[in-house]
Amino acid sequence: NGSPSAPYQIGTVQDWLKLIASESDWDKHFELIADIDFGGAALTPVAPAVRGPRGIIDGTPFTGTFEGNGNTIRNAMLSLPNQDFVGLFGWCAWEGDEGAIRNLTVLDVTVSGNFYVGILAGQATKISNCHVQGTVSGFNSDAGLLAGRTGSSGSIDRCTAEGTVMVSKAAAGGLVGSNGGSIAHCYSSGMVQGIEFCQGIGGLVGGNGGSIYASYSSALVSAPEGLRVGGLAGGNSGNIVSAFATGNVTGDEGVGGLVGEIGLYGSVTASYAMGTVTGNNEVGGLIGTVDRYAEVRASYAAGAVTGSTFVGGLVGAVNMDEAVWGANFWDLDTTLQVGSPIGLGLTTIEMKALHSFSNANWSAYDWVMSAGAYPRLSWEDLGWDPMPPPPPLPLDGNGTESEPYLIHTVSDFLMLSTYASAIDKHYLLMDDLDFSGMSFYPISSFGSFAHRRSRIHS
Repeated sequence: NGSPSAPYQIGTVQDWLKLIASESDWDKHFELIADIDFGGAALTPVAPAVRGPRGIIDGTPFTGTFEGNGNTIRNAMLSLPNQDFVGLFGWCAWEGDEGAIRNLTVLDVTVSGNFYVGILAGQATKISNCHVQGTVSGFNSDAGLLAGRTGSSGSIDRCTAEGTVMVSKAAAGGLVGSNGGSIAHCYSSGMVQGIEFCQGIGGLVGGNGGSIYASYSSALVSAPEGLRVGGLAGGNSGNIVSAFATGNVTGDEGVGGLVGEIGLYGSVTASYAMGTVTGNNEVGGLIGTVDRYAEVRASYAAGAVTGSTFVGGLVGAVNMDEAVWGANFWDLDTTLQVGSPIGLGLTTIEMKALHSFSNANWSAYDWVMSAGAYPRLSWEDLGWDPMPPPPPLPLDGNGTESEPYLIHTVSDFLMLSTYASAIDKHYLLMDDLDFSGMSFYPISSFGSFAHRRSRIHS
């Protein structure tokens, strides 16, 4: 009867067609009791909608639930290039727990639409443990293999997407076109391609205004005329934590191995990028552009980076107004870049040395490490040991105001920019230091730094 305890049962093509036609039942509960093969048939969405002036949506949303029971829908086509909200489900409820879809696999489905286009949903609210494979084409905005977009109360959990997303003048992601909610434990593979000038092209999401946690993308990302192009997210004004990208990335401006551009108040924490990055302006191994009030912490990049202007091993360009960063690294040898506005460049040998990251207090995050390898994330389940806590500085004294650490040599001084345990201690310079011909990285804020008529020069 469509209630939570007795959902309507969908088991045949005819059952699905009835669901499409039964607008009065889109607030009910459904379950898939068998696999369905549409044999290449052309479908229209359940709960279609029209995007009107000023973004006002006209239509009846799907506010019920759909339980897939681990079954598979396959071999269908939705070819509606002039229609908005295109997917097996067009418009799922914007808020709350309504419109939930779970435990479903969708294979060999091709979808094309205008605004908000995805295989499973044009607009999604709650999707969990769903897996899609196919092709999506969008012509104006927000296209993704799983869904076109999610709202601020939306969530996508334990979902995967494989295939190709192609857009022109649109934002696109391998999983979701734009995310305003939360994404956790998800991944995407395949290709995300911007055919013409596009803004916001990413391996997992085109634009992120919500949160992404413990997720990754191996998708190839290509938008030669694109602005904000990244291996995981094209643009990020939300929070990305414990994530990574391995696919190669090509764009024009604001191009990064993980994120193309971090906007106002966006953040990236404990994440990494391994793919090659190619662009023109503001190109970085991890992030292309870091905007004001953004944060980047405990992250690294190791893919080759190529660009024309504002190119860096970690970050291409930074707006220094209140941006925050700490303990970030890039591989000098593999990125082929000797500079970055933020971060510390290390050789490959140093990037695979435990002390480089232990000293930087990476034990405070989800990192694990094995001898001779780059750091990885604990949820990757590699069986590696957790990152150990930072050791104390090997200097005379104990770092208190009454017994400060004593700086005698250039080597002593250089430790201050590589030990996380150094940033809240007290120091006393005991001898003159001559840095002729040397360079070093800035040191964070200290409790105090005194001297005994000694000098640092050159």
